[in-house]
Amino acid sequence: MRKWLIELRKGYTQTQIAEAVGITQQMYSFIELGERRPSVEVAKKIASVLGFNWTRFFEDEDEITKTTQNLRIAATLALNAVEEHLAGSYIDWHDVARVLREALDERREDDAEKANAKTGQPERLHTATSDGVSGRNQRRKS
Repeated sequence: MRKWLIELRKGYTQTQIAEAVGITQQMYSFIELGERRPSVEVAKKIASVLGFNWTRFFEDEDEITKTTQNLRIAATLALNAVEEHLAGSYIDWHDVARVLREALDERREDDAEKANAKTGQPERLHTATSDGVSGRNQRRKS
């Protein structure tokens, strides 16, 4: 399963992404679940629509696992720092998770704005052309 791909389509349905890319929802689902590896052409289209480097589909799984392990270590250290900082206070871990998600969303929006400023593209979700370059914008799911 490509959890990173599921996270990147946040707010959009598989059908919306599939239509923007020009593939079926079923094929997109197989790609997202890791049951199918996209062609280079489809990988470029998906990456163009969701705003990431298309080569991520073809990265070494061992390297991804190592990165995930490092992120878990960093997250554990961050949570220990939260505990130390709030020592003696009641900690609602659901609140901590909510605040972290909000901070992550803000970071992603900032990164997307910076990337869009460089490329001149307004929104993340757009139709991909056969060469993986963006086309017209699609509406965000409400």
